[in-house]
Amino acid sequence: MDIWNTSPALAVPAVQGEANPGLALARRDSVTQLDERELKRERRKQSNRESARRSRLRKQQECEELARKVADLTTENSALRAELDNLRKACQDMEAENSRLLVSTVPSVTTTLGMSIEPPKAQQHHDDEGQLHKKSSNNSNGKGSHKPEANTR
Repeated sequence: MDIWNTSPALAVPAVQGEANPGLALARRDSVTQLDERELKRERRKQSNRESARRSRLRKQQECEELARKVADLTTENSALRAELDNLRKACQDMEAENSRLLVSTVPSVTTTLGMSIEPPKAQQHHDDEGQLHKKSSNNSNGKGSHKPEANTR
């Protein structure tokens, strides 16, 4: 199969002593032209091979870089998880201490303010803290005193 659409007669090399020298010259030119086409085709093939090789190398480098990033991010993720666990434990410890302190200081606060405040329950200490804070904020005069604010009307 001839991909360059040349006739088989032109592909035959010229024979010495042909009767028509013009025909021999035409055959030589077509053979030269075929050789040039073949050379171009081979150069194009080689260029494509080199391009494919460079593309494979780039892809391999990208994969290696992504693998390094995965390893780095995995390490960072582990460190962050450990830090999160430590912070959660510290938070639980502080919440327990806060609950203990609230239970021990509520009687002195109620005596000082002359108010009735229920001690917080362990499960609801966040809500109770907010209400205790609101009640004590509303009853203070803003100067750090524990005395109820006088009615200004």
